[in-house]
Amino acid sequence: SQNDQEMKFRQTVESNVFADLTLEELAYLCNMSLSSFKRHFQKYYGTTPKQWMIKERMRLAAILLRKGERPTDIYPKAGYSPLSNFVKAYRLFHGKTPKAAANAK
Repeated sequence: SQNDQEMKFRQTVESNVFADLTLEELAYLCNMSLSSFKRHFQKYYGTTPKQWMIKERMRLAAILLRKGERPTDIYPKAGYSPLSNFVKAYRLFHGKTPKAAANAK
Protein backbone atom coordinates (compact mmCIF):
# COMPACT_ATOMS: atom_id res chain seq x y z
CA SER A 1 0.00 0.00 0.00
CA GLN A 2 0.97 3.67 -0.28
CA ASN A 3 1.50 3.93 3.49
CA ASP A 4 3.82 0.91 3.54
CA GLN A 5 5.80 2.32 0.62
CA GLU A 6 6.25 5.64 2.42
CA MET A 7 7.26 3.95 5.68
CA LYS A 8 9.85 1.76 3.91
CA PHE A 9 11.18 4.78 2.00
CA ARG A 10 11.49 6.90 5.17
CA GLN A 11 13.11 4.03 7.07
CA THR A 12 15.72 3.55 4.36
CA VAL A 13 16.45 7.28 4.11
CA GLU A 14 16.57 7.92 7.85
CA SER A 15 18.71 4.88 8.66
CA ASN A 16 21.30 6.06 6.10
CA VAL A 17 21.30 9.84 6.66
CA PHE A 18 24.72 9.75 8.36
CA ALA A 19 26.26 7.24 5.96
CA ASP A 20 28.65 8.63 3.38
CA LEU A 21 26.37 7.70 0.45
CA THR A 22 25.64 9.49 -2.81
CA LEU A 23 22.03 10.19 -3.76
CA GLU A 24 22.38 7.57 -6.49
CA GLU A 25 23.37 4.96 -3.87
CA LEU A 26 20.49 5.97 -1.62
CA ALA A 27 18.06 5.77 -4.56
CA TYR A 28 19.41 2.29 -5.30
CA LEU A 29 18.77 1.23 -1.70
CA CYS A 30 15.17 2.43 -2.18
CA ASN A 31 14.94 0.44 -5.45
CA MET A 32 14.31 3.62 -7.45
CA SER A 33 15.88 5.62 -10.21
CA LEU A 34 17.44 8.89 -9.05
CA SER A 35 14.61 10.96 -10.54
CA SER A 36 11.96 8.77 -8.89
CA PHE A 37 13.81 8.96 -5.59
CA LYS A 38 13.96 12.77 -5.72
CA ARG A 39 10.26 12.98 -6.59
CA HIS A 40 9.27 10.70 -3.70
CA PHE A 41 11.61 12.52 -1.34
CA GLN A 42 10.03 15.88 -2.16
CA LYS A 43 6.57 14.38 -1.67
CA TYR A 44 7.36 12.79 1.72
CA TYR A 45 9.69 15.41 3.22
CA GLY A 46 8.70 18.64 1.48
CA THR A 47 12.29 19.52 0.62
CA THR A 48 15.19 18.25 -1.48
CA PRO A 49 17.29 15.30 -0.31
CA LYS A 50 20.42 17.46 -0.14
CA GLN A 51 18.80 20.22 1.95
CA TRP A 52 17.26 17.69 4.34
CA MET A 53 20.49 15.72 4.77
CA ILE A 54 22.55 18.83 5.46
CA LYS A 55 20.02 19.98 8.07
CA GLU A 56 19.99 16.57 9.81
CA ARG A 57 23.77 16.23 9.73
CA MET A 58 24.29 19.75 11.08
CA ARG A 59 21.73 19.11 13.82
CA LEU A 60 23.69 16.03 14.93
CA ALA A 61 27.01 17.91 14.72
CA ALA A 62 25.70 20.75 16.90
CA ILE A 63 24.44 18.26 19.52
CA LEU A 64 27.78 16.44 19.61
CA LEU A 65 29.74 19.70 19.87
CA ARG A 66 27.55 20.78 22.81
CA LYS A 67 28.33 17.44 24.46
CA GLY A 68 32.03 18.29 24.21
CA GLU A 69 33.08 16.11 21.28
CA ARG A 70 35.81 17.43 19.02
CA PRO A 71 35.24 18.21 15.32
CA THR A 72 37.80 15.51 14.40
CA ASP A 73 35.62 12.93 16.17
CA ILE A 74 32.32 14.31 14.85
CA TYR A 75 32.80 14.58 11.09
CA PRO A 76 32.59 10.84 10.28
CA LYS A 77 29.57 10.42 12.61
CA ALA A 78 27.82 13.22 10.71
CA GLY A 79 28.48 11.55 7.35
CA TYR A 80 31.34 13.75 6.15
CA SER A 81 34.72 12.91 4.71
CA PRO A 82 37.26 14.46 4.91
CA LEU A 83 37.26 16.87 7.88
CA SER A 84 37.64 19.90 5.57
CA ASN A 85 34.28 19.12 3.90
CA PHE A 86 32.64 19.00 7.33
CA VAL A 87 34.19 22.30 8.44
CA LYS A 88 33.09 24.02 5.23
CA ALA A 89 29.52 22.65 5.48
CA TYR A 90 29.30 23.56 9.16
CA ARG A 91 30.48 27.12 8.52
CA LEU A 92 28.00 27.57 5.66
CA PHE A 93 25.12 26.26 7.77
CA HIS A 94 25.91 27.78 11.18
CA GLY A 95 27.96 30.84 10.23
CA LYS A 96 31.02 29.76 12.23
CA THR A 97 33.47 26.91 12.31
CA PRO A 98 32.90 23.85 14.50
CA LYS A 99 35.93 24.86 16.57
CA ALA A 100 34.50 28.34 17.16
CA ALA A 101 31.15 26.80 18.10
CA ALA A 102 32.83 24.40 20.53
CA ASN A 103 34.80 27.22 22.15
CA ALA A 104 31.64 29.36 22.50
CA LYS A 105 29.71 26.88 24.64
